[in-house]
Amino acid sequence: MRAGGPSDKAEGIAHMKALKSLALELGFEVPYYTTTGWGGAIVLDGETIPVLGGYVDAPWAGHVDEMPACENFLFMPFREDENIGADLKIEKEEEITFSKAKNPYLTAELGGGLQVTAHRRTYPFARDIEAQSVCMLGAGANLLGYYMYHGGYNPDGKYSNLQEARVTGYFNDLPVKSYDFQTCIRESGKLNESYHRLKRLHLMIHAFSETLAQAQAYFPDIQPENAEDMTTPRISVRYCHETQEGFLFINNHQRLRRMEPIKDLQVEIYGIGKEPLILEHICCDSGECAVIPFGLQMGKCRLLRTNVSLLTKIGERYFFYENGGNPYFDYEGEAYDNIVILSKEEAEYVYQFGDRLYITKKPLFEQDGILYMLTNVSVSYTEYSGEEKQKMIDVTNQVHAEDRSLGADEHCEVYHISLSMQKDEEDKLHEIYLHMDYAGDKAELYDGDRILTDWFSNGEEWIVALKRYGYPRELSLVVYPYKEGVYYDLPPKKGCELLSASVEQEQKTQV
Repeated sequence: MRAGGPSDKAEGIAHMKALKSLALELGFEVPYYTTTGWGGAIVLDGETIPVLGGYVDAPWAGHVDEMPACENFLFMPFREDENIGADLKIEKEEEITFSKAKNPYLTAELGGGLQVTAHRRTYPFARDIEAQSVCMLGAGANLLGYYMYHGGYNPDGKYSNLQEARVTGYFNDLPVKSYDFQTCIRESGKLNESYHRLKRLHLMIHAFSETLAQAQAYFPDIQPENAEDMTTPRISVRYCHETQEGFLFINNHQRLRRMEPIKDLQVEIYGIGKEPLILEHICCDSGECAVIPFGLQMGKCRLLRTNVSLLTKIGERYFFYENGGNPYFDYEGEAYDNIVILSKEEAEYVYQFGDRLYITKKPLFEQDGILYMLTNVSVSYTEYSGEEKQKMIDVTNQVHAEDRSLGADEHCEVYHISLSMQKDEEDKLHEIYLHMDYAGDKAELYDGDRILTDWFSNGEEWIVALKRYGYPRELSLVVYPYKEGVYYDLPPKKGCELLSASVEQEQKTQV
């Protein structure tokens, strides 16, 4: 619900209460009610939960300058003016007391990427997307909802081409067809690096959701002065008083900036026991994040402290990954011996299905109770179960990519692409991707006279999935010349030509 517009806050509250009363009269009685939390919207204390959003950059901006450092990379409570004191503190060189956030919140428009626009070719780096999500979770968010998480495309319109453009009242001109959003799962279905980094966070949320949902958020009184402060540690704590378990959140990344590595940070937490809890030897590389547990109940013992990030658990087996430094575990009671410590890279490529955990750089998914891997090369993966042993399995893909035929006609910006494929392999394919690397401002891909999709150059290779178009054999590519006066995050490719084109055939292999 959202009631906007009233200049008087009391009037806004009255409007929101009236909206909620109408909903109840109509039978919309539900466990939770949410309200928009941004743009001056009204949140009813004790009655509605605010829903927030945030992006790592602003592709809708009307200029071509680099944006200032974004505050979404700081841990900030939803209602900073109504925080109440709490007896938590952190120590580095001086004591820093914590304050507690009053309200939890949800997110519904947390940017999983950024859309390219005509004059702003912003690129969301994977570290940007991960850091923003970590900051929201560490600041008290109890749901991470993204826009977008899977890229899309505009369908064929009945009366128009459905393009968002300035002439239709939008902030900026977007591609006619593509809504890739450079997000976690691209429009083509390819997995972005941000997908793997967020999956690492999502696995932890899923495994420890009951504790996290009850955990209150605390913030140090000594915060970074602003988003340009690259030295003050960016941290928060979420602590569940019922289970006596907590999480230290660290973000050591700021978009388009470099923060100094965190080495041997010491955190002292008061108020959760007779003696202060000291977390020490905490490290976090520049551009990285960490979620470090403390007081974690593990079987019959309790993990008092550690300096490695929490990933997930399967049965009684717990998985962590390194942040840098020498890992340590300090227990209350006997040491716990059912722990796996992964590297950062291994943790990014973890998939969990039921009581099995897999590590592989090739995508895994489950369909009708069967586990499949998408691959076009010989690969291997590591499988962990709740038992001690692990096993290695080799999977070899039998599909190979055919050479493509490519030639340019008399107009240098128009190319004809012919795709060849073995007919008897067609039914076994999961997808065929057309890879195109071009120099220019934008490009359009046609099947005859029909435009299939288009793309504004952002410095990346352009990948188009062909299954949805029925695997056409003959395509035309139109490349438009590079234009000055456009903002790019990645180095632009100037000129007006197709630099290379190839096909990739992907097979679904049962694991």
